Amino acid sequence: MLRSIQKLSAAILLSSGVGYLTLVGNAQPSAAQPAPAQDQKRPPACEGSPPNGRVRCNYENGDNFEGDFRNGRPDGRGVYVYAKGDRYEGQFRNGVPNGQGVFLFANDDRMVGEFRNGLIVRGEAIFANGDRYRGTFEIVQDVGGGAASSQPHGQGQFIFANGDRYAGQFLRGTLSVKEYSPVLTALAAKVSFLMKS
Repeated sequence: MLRSIQKLSAAILLSSGVGYLTLVGNAQPSAAQPAPAQDQKRPPACEGSPPNGRVRCNYENGDNFEGDFRNGRPDGRGVYVYAKGDRYEGQFRNGVPNGQGVFLFANDDRMVGEFRNGLIVRGEAIFANGDRYRGTFEIVQDVGGGAASSQPHGQGQFIFANGDRYAGQFLRGTLSVKEYSPVLTALAAKVSFLMKS
């Protein structure tokens, strides 16, 4: 029993790490191409058939895109490589990841699945250490800053690199453990308090 509680407390701690997906979600751009008003002083240099057709574009900030353009923006299949080393490969609509795709981070974390408006809504987050979350995500809008992020929500599994796993309900990036026992609920409250301090 104690071993199970220890494993679950590790799961709770790591699920707070799954809150890391919030950071991962925020690392994803709200648009596949940088906002011209802030990052770009000039439009990208493109080869191919802009504004509609296959293109290869280089942006002033060092980002690159290769794929389908429609109305001067990524639309269809393509690969967007960020100057910092992150990349998205998959479907775009109106300049943002929409549909099936893979977001690969420079640190080897990745998100594979269905994207909507630049954020993952269903699929798998695979961490460089071998841990992974598989399930659904909810897009959460930050009230203060307006930034959106993808957080595990609903039925899902957190699978540790060593093969241990937690399968159950997630609520906006954290495990929902109230269904298990008062001991685990108290443990979750303690972990939550420790994470805030």
